[in-house]
Amino acid sequence: MQSVARDGLAGAGKDIVNPSQVNPSQFDAAHPADRRGLLVVMCEPDDADEELLNRWYDDEHLAERVAIPGILSARRYVAVEGQPKYLAMYELDTPAVVQDEPYLEKKRHPTELTRSVEARVPMARFVYAEITPQSAGGPGPLASEA
Repeated sequence: MQSVARDGLAGAGKDIVNPSQVNPSQFDAAHPADRRGLLVVMCEPDDADEELLNRWYDDEHLAERVAIPGILSARRYVAVEGQPKYLAMYELDTPAVVQDEPYLEKKRHPTELTRSVEARVPMARFVYAEITPQSAGGPGPLASEA
């Protein structure tokens, strides 16, 4: 996986990864299939690319992703303190949604605008499985933990 360091995210100990280069084989049976997932994307665009990034998210990308089965919601945030400047969060039925064919089909066939943004704006991408305990409103322990 090729990565590109960028000041705002490199300080967090992570390289920024071009999302088109994420390897879905990193997910396996060890990821809880019965838990909600979260896809988190962070980016710190150059000033020259900020308008392009915001147009892409607002006019195309969020609606495209929410239309994929298993993506329950999409939200964007701008930092009021700290870096990186932008954060996008996608709630998933399960972490495996990013392995499913509808999601992968969009990754294999990006729009022209998506190709432009991904070529210009480095992004850090992370996929999580929910582990919130039942006492805090989560689903509770996994069957293997009970």
